[in-house]
Amino acid sequence: MSLQLKSLVRKELRARLRAMDTATRAAESKRIVTQVLTQCERYKQAKHVAMFLSMPSEVDTAELLADSLKAGKTVYVPRYEADTMDFLRVYSLRDIATLPRNEMNIAQPEYHVSQSVLTPEATEVEMASPAEAAGGASVTTTSETTAPTTAPTTATTAHSNTTTTNTTPSIKESAETVARENPLDNGKLDLILVPGLGFTAAGDRIGRGKGYYDKYLTRIFTTFAANGWTAPATIALTFPCQIMDSIPTDATDVRIGHVLF
Repeated sequence: MSLQLKSLVRKELRARLRAMDTATRAAESKRIVTQVLTQCERYKQAKHVAMFLSMPSEVDTAELLADSLKAGKTVYVPRYEADTMDFLRVYSLRDIATLPRNEMNIAQPEYHVSQSVLTPEATEVEMASPAEAAGGASVTTTSETTAPTTAPTTATTAHSNTTTTNTTPSIKESAETVARENPLDNGKLDLILVPGLGFTAAGDRIGRGKGYYDKYLTRIFTTFAANGWTAPATIALTFPCQIMDSIPTDATDVRIGHVLF
């Protein structure tokens, strides 16, 4: 019954999103992002932030990406691998703008990054505009700037008297590439900005059916608790039309701490 109800709810929410015109979506995105930038203390105080690279039907995160990088925050964005999602660090707007796209046409980082991206010149946020970063302009990449796609392996790594699961693939680093930082390995994550198809004001969430965020949030909370690390806060960014009085949930659904709409 829950699956049938979720299917009906998703159908309703997709219809609501389709009914939004481009101008309304842009204005609502600007209003919501301005709230984050000017009123959200959790965002202002966070030093390490994970956020989604927005699709056209979502709140536009381009300005948040630019602001976070300019402020010197550590920024992580999603990478999808089969039925698993990880967040990996990005270093500049140019880094984001040149990310390869997966089969769903979503820009995502490789597990390793060129050393050239880490140079002071390459990390200047002025090197790419927010629109380029979010829009993911088509860029031809080479083996010099991207690492091969490899599924994660599990290895135990010591970090300051704690033991964590290393989720970075075991590709040998070279003078040209280094592994992108992963908060599951180092415990450095203060805030996760979460997308979704719909929410309740209390934080119940329904996604698009793949379970990426529910599984990731469960994994991050479990890993952080096991190592005595402070769990990150979670904030959903969503349009008012995506707010519902109730959403069918089950044991695998993770409630979001705060919903901003």
